[in-house]
Amino acid sequence: MGGYVPLGYDVVDRKLIVNEAEAAQIRTMFELFARSDSTAAVIRELNARGTRSKRSRPIDHGALYKLLHDRIYRGEITHKGET
Repeated sequence: MGGYVPLGYDVVDRKLIVNEAEAAQIRTMFELFARSDSTAAVIRELNARGTRSKRSRPIDHGALYKLLHDRIYRGEITHKGET
């Protein structure tokens, strides 16, 4: 596995494996976004909860935008015919 490791996953034996603690954060982000009227409100809530990126940085607008549009969270990434 090359490249970045998305939040919610770890690499084990060159394969992406779900990191349950981080995956819960991802689900929370999508739930907050679905219920909110603005990304700014989502970011405020995430930062109030202490949610951090894979590199322990606070979630900002750019990070949230990238995460919400990342194909891996939509199930569009395939490898050897598997999604």
